[in-house]
Order: sequence, then C-alpha cells, then structure tokens
Amino acid sequence: MADQANELRDPLNEWDFIGVFDPAINTDEYDCMIQSLIRMLAAGAETNDIARFLDGEITGHFGISPD
Repeated sequence: MADQANELRDPLNEWDFIGVFDPAINTDEYDCMIQSLIRMLAAGAETNDIARFLDGEITGHFGISPD
C-alpha cells in the first residue's frame, strides 16, 4: 500500500491546488486524501466519482472553491 500512496502523492503534490508544496519541508499536505483515493480506485471508481470526491475535499476539507 505504501507504493500506491507514493504513486498518488506525487501527482497530488504536482497539482498543489492550495500552493503549499515544498519538496524540502512539506510533502504530506494532501496525504489526507490518499487512503480514500486508494479505496476508490481499488473499487473501480469512475473518473466522475473521483472528481466529485476531490471537489468535496477541496471545498469541505480545505475550504476553497474548486473553480
């Protein structure tokens, strides 16, 4: 599962939708979403389901508009 987490961590950090990623000091800001994404992907979630989850996290957890 650690490999899966690392595979998801990289694109989330590249996306860096709140602009805080710093490879020297802050690499885990988006880790709160990784386990849910792993479960969704393992269950065969559709792209729109994953997008809906990410929109919910962006607005609900991080408190910003996904636009």
